[in-house]
This record gives sequence, C-alpha cells and structure tokens, in this order.
Amino acid sequence: MSLSPVQKVSILTLATLGLIPIPHVEAQEPAGGGNPGVFFESVDVDVVNVEVFVTDKKGNAVTGLTREDFSLRVDGTEVPVSNFYSEVLGRPVQEGQDLALLDQQDSFEATPLEQRLHLVVFVDNANIRAPNRKRVFKALREFLDNSLSPDDRVTVASISKSVFTHSDFLNDRRVINLALDDVEKASANDFIHEFERREIYSELFREETTAVLRGEVDRQIARSTEDINRGGILNRIRAYAQSEFDRSRSGLRHLGAYVDSLAGVPGRKALIHVSDSIPNNPGEGMFIAWNERFRGTLAAEDYQIQVGQFDLRDQFRELGQRANAARVTMYTLDAESSHTSAIRSAVTDGVIPNLSLSTIESNYREPLEFVATATGGRRVQANPTLARQLSAISTDFNTFYSLGFQAVEKGSKNHHDIEVKLARKGLVVRHRNNYTRKNREQRMASATVAALLYNSVSNPLEVSLTKGLGKKRDDGSVAVPVELKIPVSKLVLLPTEGIHAAQLSLFVTIKDKQGDPRPVQRIPFNLRIPDEFVEQAKADSAQYTLPVVLRPGDQQIAIGVRDDIGATSSTLRIELNPRLAGAV
Repeated sequence: MSLSPVQKVSILTLATLGLIPIPHVEAQEPAGGGNPGVFFESVDVDVVNVEVFVTDKKGNAVTGLTREDFSLRVDGTEVPVSNFYSEVLGRPVQEGQDLALLDQQDSFEATPLEQRLHLVVFVDNANIRAPNRKRVFKALREFLDNSLSPDDRVTVASISKSVFTHSDFLNDRRVINLALDDVEKASANDFIHEFERREIYSELFREETTAVLRGEVDRQIARSTEDINRGGILNRIRAYAQSEFDRSRSGLRHLGAYVDSLAGVPGRKALIHVSDSIPNNPGEGMFIAWNERFRGTLAAEDYQIQVGQFDLRDQFRELGQRANAARVTMYTLDAESSHTSAIRSAVTDGVIPNLSLSTIESNYREPLEFVATATGGRRVQANPTLARQLSAISTDFNTFYSLGFQAVEKGSKNHHDIEVKLARKGLVVRHRNNYTRKNREQRMASATVAALLYNSVSNPLEVSLTKGLGKKRDDGSVAVPVELKIPVSKLVLLPTEGIHAAQLSLFVTIKDKQGDPRPVQRIPFNLRIPDEFVEQAKADSAQYTLPVVLRPGDQQIAIGVRDDIGATSSTLRIELNPRLAGAV
C-alpha cells in the first residue's frame, strides 16, 4: 500500500541551504507546530558523562575504585552518579570485579559506543617550526602505533590560515600515517614574526646602546640617542604585540570552532594540540625588557595599559569552556623545548633581565597548560622525557572512570561547574571542570554536523537516502532531489482521535567548497495514519523529497532524522557532486 493519501508534512523554505522540501502529497502546517489533536509530553533526559583520571602521587593510575569512592558536585550541590563506568588497560570493568582475574578472562566486554575514543591529532602549522614538527612527529607516530586499541578512531587536522581535516575518524593506521605525512610535507609558517621578535630584543641590547648607558660617548648625544631609541623601540614593540595578538586570536577562534564541530561525535573525545605553543600575552616580555632597559621610564599604570590590551586570557578560557561543552579532553604538546633559547642567542651584546626571561617562558607555558587542566588533560613538552609523557596520555586513554549524571537545569544558566572528590586521601584527580547543557535540538544539530564533517553516522531508524537525477540551473548550480524513506515500523505512533501520529524533525546541512558546514536547518515532518490503516502502514515507509541545490564546490549533504516521540534518531551522509553525470 502507499501512505500518500494519509501523509501530512509541513513546508519550510531553507533559504540558507537553497533547499525546498516537497511532499509527495498534500502539505499542511500543523497548528502550533505539531499534529492537530495530538498531545504528548517528551521527557528530555540529558546524561552528562565526565571522564575522571585518578593517579597516586607518583603519577601511577589508580584502579579498582567504585562509585561510592566518588563525590560529584555540580555548582556546589552534590548530585547522584546515575551511570558509572570504568576501564583498565582498555577493558571495561564491572563494579566489584576482581582486577587480578582480568588478564585470565578468555574474552571481555566490548567498549560501548558512548565510551569509544575518538582522537584528533591537531597540528598548528601557524605556530610550529618545521624542525620542531619533524622531531615530535617521530614520537607521535610511535605513540599512535603502540598506544591505541583497534576500536579507537583517529583523525588528523591542521591549521595554517584555516582548519583542514585530512580524514574522517578511522581506525586504519596506514591512512592516519599518510595524513601525518601530508601535514609534515606542508610548509610551516614563514615565522616573520619570530625574526621580528629577535630583532627587537637585539635592538634593545645591542652594543652601542649598552655603551650609551656606560657613558662611553658624549652625554648630550647619549640623552638624544636614548630618547630616539626609547620611543622607536616602544613603537616596534606595540606593533609586534598587536600583530601577534590579532594572529593568535584568529587562530584560537578557528581552534574553538573546530572543537565545537566535535560536539556531535559520540563517545569520548581527545585532542592532541601540537604547536610551539601560543603566548598568553604577546609582547609582555618585551615591555618588561624595555622598561628595564630604560630604567622604569614607563609608569606602572601606563605599563598595565600597554600590556593589558594584548591579553588573551579570555580567549583561552573560552577555548577550555568550548572543549568542555563538546566533551573534548585537550592534551597540549609544546614542540619547543625552550622558549628563551632563541632570544638568548639573538642577544649577544647584553643581558636580558631574568624577569623578562621568566615572563617569556610563563607566557608560552601557562595558557595551553590552563586549557589542558580545565578539560582534564595534560600539557607535555618536547624534551628528552617526551616518550614517557606520551605514555602517560596513553594511560588516560585506556584506564579511566566515567561518572554519568542527569544534567542540571538552573534558570537561564548554561555553564555549570563540576567538582569531583575522592574519599581516599593522597590521590590526584583530573576531570573537566564544567559542562554546558544543550537541549535535544542543539544536540541533534551537532550530531548532523559531525555526520557531515567526520562521517560519524548512526542509523537505528533505518532511514534510506536516494539521489535523483540532477537538473542544471541557469546560475550554474545543480538541483538534485534527495528522497528519504523511513520505515513506519521504526517510528513510535501516538494514538489519538481516530488516528495514529508520528512527529519527526529533519536536520539538514551541506559542506561548502571551503569544507565548512552551512547552518543546520530543522524541518518538522508529521505523519498521520487513520487507525484502520495502521497495521498495513507498518509494512511501508514514509517518504519525503528534498530538492537540494548544489553550488560549485559543494561536496556532501548530511541529514539527521529524529523521532520526537520515540526519542530515537539517525544521521546519514551522502556525496553530492555538483557536476553530476547525467544532469539535465
């Protein structure tokens, strides 16, 4: 039988996407955005999972804890742990299980999807020198080959002026190594800013200015030279600090947007950020050196104004918050072993003040260390102990606890603080320190974006997508009809007033030629079946057709389908080449 005589859908023009849903039959907008005469209460249960890493004072992982060992507080109020999960060396462990017998098991339970690891190796080519990148990549390759389980999924991303994702999440190590090869062969940043920084420090401490301070030239000329140097170098410092502030802020925005895109990827997510680090306050070490060089010429208040305008602390706090909202643990790998060695080598005719040197180190160390700590991760540095530090990250991946609790909604507050404590003393606990509550529509939109960008698809509703024949348009785009079929037997039908009704939502987004997703659009899709046809209808499928308008460079479309009554959803991705063969 056909459902056409009883199918009811709603029309919503998607101006942003260039999509217009066309029903097979009569379309009507349900009153109030739902089915007429259909009333139901949908309980939106949002369980938040918090990964917890517990070590002793020597850094060794502590296993064998139970939910009773943990105290979980949200915004200062203790909440019950509804879901408890633990894993030891990649094996799920039941509460109370004897760990001594773990290795004697012939088989063990597979990692549930909600706890499967999705790892991003994110290479910041805008902030890493090629020699440093080459050195840490050798260690990273060994880490990936030896530390991940077959169920773990990995992708590689890099950024120069924008973010580029080199693959979907895969467990194929060969493909991942090829992606790392591509990143390693790419040109790193030209580092003009690094040369400028060295030149400024050299100018501050060059031999002739030192001679001026010693009174080895005419004092009148000395004072004139001092005045010229004082203003000229300060202007160069301001210009450098402004340029670096703008560049770093842009990079952090791109990184934050990338982290956002991971929110819909299921399970645990970890991101290893590989760079020479990003300074917290570009130019602060220079301002200190300048002030020392010219003997406190800059008043304390003026100094704070000069330095404060280039402070990136808010941007780093926001990055940590966005990572926590997406359930991403950040591991920051500083590929530079010393951030002062290059400056020391540039200054051969003077001594850089210790305060300036310590400021430079802390400027590069603290911000990404803060992000790692805020998300429950670690900061590691490319020094002789790098392999051991990466091994500690590997332990995080396969030995951890997960505490699940029902999301707390407090008025209009979106961000909620998390605190985990242990009854046992002397142990170190790491975890993300906040979460952001999202409604189910936001979660579904995130899942649709993840399906588009990473092929992170799931299809319990057994939705099928079929491309029709493309039709060329005068503007060079191609209109391609995409037909959705959803088995009625997979939907929850609500009986009321002589009909059975299903209420669904479609979520649609397209990847543009830059590789970015267009804004997700939601389409209500409502199905009404007279009672006498319900049993027959369960053997058929509801159909919906989207004529998708593809612009030059568009590559893929992702569609999410959610059964609003049954609280079940599917996400799918299909390739849509705008130069479709056979387009008429």
